[in-house]
Amino acid sequence: LAAQVVAEMRCAGARPGAVRNLTGRTPGLAVLAAGFKDCQLVIGNDSGPIHLAAAVGTPALAVFGSTSPEYSGIKGPKTANIWERLDCAPCFKRDCPREDYMACMDAIPANRIYTEGAALLGIEMKALDEIPRAVGDTPAVPERGD
Repeated sequence: LAAQVVAEMRCAGARPGAVRNLTGRTPGLAVLAAGFKDCQLVIGNDSGPIHLAAAVGTPALAVFGSTSPEYSGIKGPKTANIWERLDCAPCFKRDCPREDYMACMDAIPANRIYTEGAALLGIEMKALDEIPRAVGDTPAVPERGD
């Protein structure tokens, strides 16, 4: 999902190098907090880093799956929580027992994350389906380390 959001943002005209995907690569907390202060927006799941971003005053967008923003959502003037309540949510399980594994995360379209992020930044953006794609009908998904 993170790679798809990054790809969509790049297709929408984000300046090269302006969008970075740090999914799965978290440095020490002091380095992370300092890095977040330099960000215009941080998008993450319900985890410590997204709360850290909000705590240092950086606009932050938290994406929830098996957990609930009602219990552990981020708070602050420039924060938003995204969640799709499925029949099983919130289950608070670390390992999804559903046949359609992690349907709670798959139910959240990249377009919603994109538009919520733009709203946090005070940017009026076109809907993703109105933005011409960089390659064919689907965005180029960057490598994991991109």
